Amino acid sequence: MRISAVNVELKSNDILSMIEEFVKVEGLSITKLDIKKGLTINGEFKKGLAIGFKATCTITGVSENKLRIKLFSASLMSLGIIKPFRKLALKVGLKGFKEQGITVKDDEIIVDINKILEKVPFVDLTLDDVYIEDETIKVKVKEINLSLSKMQEQPIEVDVEHKVEGQVKDEDYIMHIDVNKVEDSYTRGREVAVEHIPEGVKEYKDYIMIIPDLVALIFRLFKDKRVPMKNKLILASALGYSVLPIDILPDKLPIIGSLDELTLIFFALNTTLRDVPIEIILENWQGKNSFVLVLKRGLDFLSGFTSAKNLEAIYEVVDSMI
Repeated sequence: MRISAVNVELKSNDILSMIEEFVKVEGLSITKLDIKKGLTINGEFKKGLAIGFKATCTITGVSENKLRIKLFSASLMSLGIIKPFRKLALKVGLKGFKEQGITVKDDEIIVDINKILEKVPFVDLTLDDVYIEDETIKVKVKEINLSLSKMQEQPIEVDVEHKVEGQVKDEDYIMHIDVNKVEDSYTRGREVAVEHIPEGVKEYKDYIMIIPDLVALIFRLFKDKRVPMKNKLILASALGYSVLPIDILPDKLPIIGSLDELTLIFFALNTTLRDVPIEIILENWQGKNSFVLVLKRGLDFLSGFTSAKNLEAIYEVVDSMI
């Protein structure tokens, strides 16, 4: 079914309800939306710390069925963000939306309508124009094609049980995956050490060996060619700094001056466990797979008592620019 020349008018409440219905981002809440000469969005992002934000953008037009939106002012916690940092904030904030059809070029957001509608196979539409007028967003649609047969089709069931490549590996996967463990001099030395543990505490051998296993993991990751060089450099820097007898970073330096050895070590380990594929971690981990989960949870918990989380936030921003 084909429908030609459809005009739609959207008020601020209409857009706000659409955001609440379809935009599900953990920690994000949109509190207010105003349409005047531009579109002003007020909201809050909560991830440990609640950060209020305000952004004003304008619609610059439509071309090749792509909606273009330009950000011309933004603030965090009532502090204005200058233009170079606005571009960076856009790039970081929308980094994960490329597959959904939303990309960033300079300080312009590009919304690919065709890409978005891939998730709705029974609808195909072509935009003619989108603009702001009289505190309303006006949308002119050139044509809409509806496939009623596709609307009646049963949803395609996809077996995702074994499709774990490129996805976050859940705890059950980590517990049961079978990998070929690395065997080296530490493997043999560990077996000898475990044999000499008193029988009364031998059932706790994996807890007793967790520190030696962690040290072995780090050195094995250094030798593993599959581990990115940046992670090896982070680990080497953290370990090197921790053994220095003096502080090479003056305490008066903003943010980084107050970093201590534990902060850097927790940051390096957390970053490595997050960036390196879990299969590689498990291959180089001598103990049971379950203790990698214990390690991940422990590091995440202990990081909360240091500045490691702040350092991770800085790292994510820098990493997104590379």
